[in-house]
Amino acid sequence: MFRKARTALVGLAVAAGMVGVGSAPVHAATSAAMDAPCGWFVSSGLAKYNHCDYNNVIIYVDRLVHSDYEKCVGPGVITLGIHPAVKGAWYNGRLC
Repeated sequence: MFRKARTALVGLAVAAGMVGVGSAPVHAATSAAMDAPCGWFVSSGLAKYNHCDYNNVIIYVDRLVHSDYEKCVGPGVITLGIHPAVKGAWYNGRLC
């Protein structure tokens, strides 16, 4: 029984080490991305989206007058346009 538990702990330690290596791009993010909230937000009259994970995802962008659209975004902050012309944006559950 003790051997199985020790093997499981070693497996978890190895997995944790791999997660740390795989998340390196998150640590390389700019200070602006780290200071911004995750997801959609408004700053200085501009609608922005901060993707706080390490992968690329598709977000849905909700606009006031023009057609809404989907956009592939990577980690960090992107500017979507002027607020309130861009009403919001959110992760739609898909990777790109």
